[in-house]
Amino acid sequence: MKKEKYKNFPLIKTFAAKEGNTYLYDGRANIFLCLSPKESDTISRYLSLNESSEEEVHVNLSSDDTDFIKRLQRNNVLIPGILDSRVNTQEDNIERIWQQTMNDAVPKKVTLELTNACNLRCRYCPYTIHEENGNGKAHGTAALSAESGKFGIKNYFNSYVNIFGNVPSQYREYYLKRNPPAIGFYGGEALLQFGLMKELSRYARALPWEKYGIPNEKVMFHITTNGTLLTEEKLHFLIQNNFSLTISHDGPPEENDKNRIFKDGKGTSQRIEEVLSMIRRISEPYLLNNVQIQAVLAPNYDHTAVDSYFRNRTIGEQKNSLKMNNSIGGVKQLNYIEFSDYRNEHKQDRQLQEFDIKRNIFELHNAGLRGSELYKSLVSQPLVRSWLKFIYTILQKTATTPATYSNYFNSCFAGRANYFVDTKGNLHLCERTDFSKPIGNVADGINESIVKQMYADYFRIINREECRSCWAGHFCTLCMATLIKDGKIVPPNTHICNSIREAVSRQIQDLLFIKEYYPEILECMEDMYEQANDITVNGFKAFMEESGVS
Repeated sequence: MKKEKYKNFPLIKTFAAKEGNTYLYDGRANIFLCLSPKESDTISRYLSLNESSEEEVHVNLSSDDTDFIKRLQRNNVLIPGILDSRVNTQEDNIERIWQQTMNDAVPKKVTLELTNACNLRCRYCPYTIHEENGNGKAHGTAALSAESGKFGIKNYFNSYVNIFGNVPSQYREYYLKRNPPAIGFYGGEALLQFGLMKELSRYARALPWEKYGIPNEKVMFHITTNGTLLTEEKLHFLIQNNFSLTISHDGPPEENDKNRIFKDGKGTSQRIEEVLSMIRRISEPYLLNNVQIQAVLAPNYDHTAVDSYFRNRTIGEQKNSLKMNNSIGGVKQLNYIEFSDYRNEHKQDRQLQEFDIKRNIFELHNAGLRGSELYKSLVSQPLVRSWLKFIYTILQKTATTPATYSNYFNSCFAGRANYFVDTKGNLHLCERTDFSKPIGNVADGINESIVKQMYADYFRIINREECRSCWAGHFCTLCMATLIKDGKIVPPNTHICNSIREAVSRQIQDLLFIKEYYPEILECMEDMYEQANDITVNGFKAFMEESGVS
């Protein structure tokens, strides 16, 4: 099956994973089929013939071949044309989703923007870029009021305990392990408002959680920071209150300091090294269990040097762990985050374009490593580990897509996954928006009419012909939040869509390679990357019943 694109079958994509084996992905049915050479040839001829006329199909295919094609089509595979719709846009469906949002969707986290001020001017930060250009959301001097912060936390508390009340008593302990109440602090630079953070976290802890069957210690706190303002006093508070701490750091000085700089242009790497050493000195268990490094994959970095930097800093016995809590950079975990070049969206990162996980696997295999030992060495490379996580996401979204995402609904429930409170007290979908389209405010809560209209606008966009004919629709990462611009939900440009399809295609190709040659890696990936992703209480209950947990 050499031809990959068939104009009459835009939802079909083929992949060659191994000599003799071809995989067909059907975006309508959202499944992969492993085809024998004969099956591949039959389907290839069918697709090619259907590019001309239906009559030719019956003339050129044997009766056995025709029967094979019809069996597939009875299972919603190999249907020509585009989707009639990706999602139901009718008002009653939007009303159903709203009711599900309010009564069934799991409240994941509330994040509070303590300030939009920052002591850094990272060159890739959209705030910095907009500040330089004189347009868009930029660095400021605003701070969240204590009153607005408490309103936001109380709203989240009410949502959480309301949903928690729908969880059967026999499942509540397990639910709290998977979905504990979570309050995040964000910026700008959150530590510029450390006093406010202390006040708000104490307020959150003092709420009557236990009245509703939620142990107070289950309330989780998280802060995202550039780390440069962290002192011993602040660290002791974070430790005492069991904060999860994410520090932004991009690697060795020669790379990190290209982008992560203070206002005076000085790089931040030396200060971050001092902070990490301080944390290790005061509490190595906290460093290993509560601290995470978040690194940006910027196009102007030497990714090999960055990867080597973090890999070589792995300490102790954690080096051989298969779990996500293995120590990289002397901390709990390292995440590479997706990078977009805000200055030039068409700019390509050559190193990432040329990245090939197969080469990494071959090298380790040729060195004599097998099974779990090969995998341990593989995931000790931060970039490889992050890529494997992307690959695993493909598995999670194939054939087992949650019912709440049926018909290609690729967005979260508005105001539930992570609703965001900005410094003005406005509520937003999450921190990924440009803050130009609030969904309510802390005093009045989420505005029903605004949210319903957002769903309607979003559904209209993803029901465009371009989206209904996209084979990668189930894997699309463009949610409502990412499509908000200047107060409107707008269609993505062609470049973004092409980039997503290209990335997904690479991930699928690598997934199939691993499945064919190294199936043991898939088993290890399950252990490493499987994590709670409860969308609704009903979905959680179904999972528990299926798992036989009592």
